[in-house]
Amino acid sequence: MARIKLRRLLSLIVSTGMVTLPAVGCYQSTVHSSPTLINRVHQELLAKQDDSAKELEVGQSGTLKLALEDAIKLALKTNADIKIDRAALLMAEAGIRSATQLDNPQLRYSQERLESGFSDEPRIDVEFRVEPPRPGELSARKAIAETDRRVAEARFSMTKDRVASRIRSLFREISFVEEELKAANHSIAANLELVELANTRASMGIGTQVDVALATMSYEEVKQEATELRAEGDILRANLLRRLGLPPSTNLRLELGNLIEETLYQLPSEADLIELALKNRFELEVALARVQKAEAQAFIEGVKAWPRLSQIRVGYEMRLGQDFEGAVTGGLSLEVPLFNLNGGARDEAKAREVLRKAELEEEVESVIVEVRKHYRQVQAAAEAVTTLQIGAKEAAQKATAAAKASMQAGQVDIRGLAEIESRASAVHRRWLKTLRRYHQEVTQLLEAVGVDQSKLSLGRAP
Repeated sequence: MARIKLRRLLSLIVSTGMVTLPAVGCYQSTVHSSPTLINRVHQELLAKQDDSAKELEVGQSGTLKLALEDAIKLALKTNADIKIDRAALLMAEAGIRSATQLDNPQLRYSQERLESGFSDEPRIDVEFRVEPPRPGELSARKAIAETDRRVAEARFSMTKDRVASRIRSLFREISFVEEELKAANHSIAANLELVELANTRASMGIGTQVDVALATMSYEEVKQEATELRAEGDILRANLLRRLGLPPSTNLRLELGNLIEETLYQLPSEADLIELALKNRFELEVALARVQKAEAQAFIEGVKAWPRLSQIRVGYEMRLGQDFEGAVTGGLSLEVPLFNLNGGARDEAKAREVLRKAELEEEVESVIVEVRKHYRQVQAAAEAVTTLQIGAKEAAQKATAAAKASMQAGQVDIRGLAEIESRASAVHRRWLKTLRRYHQEVTQLLEAVGVDQSKLSLGRAP
């Protein structure tokens, strides 16, 4: 009876394996047509853009109102790079579980007929085999997988900060463009008045055609500047819509608020910013992870030069005759490296470790140089803003006030006042451009440090 049950069990194992192998041995992709898939993805993107637009508050004339913080939340929700980095982080976390998993054991079944010297009865062997890992190999693999996860986390955090920083910069840039456009329109009105006055004076014989030509040239230059500013504003808004995942035809009314800050920042010292950059830069995290991976890989290659227990076997051997005979069997396999000590791979792993450490040193030096460079540029931009503000800008404001007072007293004509207002408007436009460049340099410095402005407290300069 026992022999019949054993035969049925063995038959079931064999038949199950024969049925299962064809079932899992075939694969067929669910993607049958690349154009169809791409078109479906395109339609899904368009649908997501429409859904994002529906979430915004509708203002007058069908415009969509959008504040800075809402824009940042929307960008973090729709940005493709964030989705990619989130998926990469999930893969890295799964990699840790995979790195610590043992190889599946093997179930070996064989049926033999021995006819020379023993018996003509068939013999059946059922054996269970396990291949244990080398000592320390699993921990080294886990260390490699954990460095990958740490890099994925750093990339994910960096991407979110960078997306928020880009949206904040776009809002500020749009604010500056609109303010510069207001100043340009004011200059256009002042220069147009000068052109009309120059024509009047030339017709009365008081002025010359040279005065008319100079006034007209200044007027056309300001008109061209306004045209370029409008084009730049359109480009910035289109870039903002793309980053927010909104349709290109969306009519946005941005709640810009007071994003143009006239006072300068009180930045931390250069040494403090360098120290902060060495803690936050994603590139340094990657370089450090490569060093740790190289050390773990060198360890794995090193243990291959030592003997190891390569296989553990436990089985049952039986002979199916009239007299049933069976016995439990077992065995160990010891792999002894005599001809191959893995010398080439070990040398390569050590050389890779030296290379990764040198790359880390180079990356540290590069980060320090970059922070210092942008820190100097911020200082230069701040000096330009301060010099212009306490110099030409204040002088222009005083001249305009004095000219208006003198005109009321009958000491200055309308032409003199118009010229002073035109020059004051030009100085104001220069000051806006200089202040805009300063904020751009601050943004680049914070990117070099590796932090978002919302996470770094910046005081105001006295």
